Amino acid sequence: MDNDKPTIAVSKNLFRIALIDASIVLLMVFLPTFSHMLSFPLYKFEPMRIMVLAGYLLSANKKNAYGLAIILPLFSFITTGHPLLIKSVLMISELTINVFLFSFLVEKKLNVFFAMLASIVLSKVFYYGIKFVLISTGIMNTNLIDTQIGIQVLISCVIALAFALVYKPLKSK
Repeated sequence: MDNDKPTIAVSKNLFRIALIDASIVLLMVFLPTFSHMLSFPLYKFEPMRIMVLAGYLLSANKKNAYGLAIILPLFSFITTGHPLLIKSVLMISELTINVFLFSFLVEKKLNVFFAMLASIVLSKVFYYGIKFVLISTGIMNTNLIDTQIGIQVLISCVIALAFALVYKPLKSK
């Protein structure tokens, strides 16, 4: 009977993570509707980044965060056609780099606030660098920067502060 306890604990944890992920995906599905209802472009608040990082916090599992970093942009593209596939792939790369860099920097004992802020900034540098190349070569036809830099800095600082307040170190998951 004692052998069943680890299995039950794993099952409960997987169920909890699945419930968190399903909630995050549903929230992302309805985000355009909320945005239209409010007549405000909620995408300026980087909802995918927030949801990936919220999934990281709530599940206490970085593999899950990587999964969300891949699933959210793809699911959004499949269900709404937005963002375009090339931008979805770029966002997947950016979000994955964000999770990786944060995990790496925290493991190196960098302060949580600075680790998150640095991981966001560096992932954005990657994103905008690749986007610049794609625009320059004619592969993408869009503005380099859609959301004002000031808003991005503010949102990045708020995310880093929120993470610093609630983050608890993960056990290598």
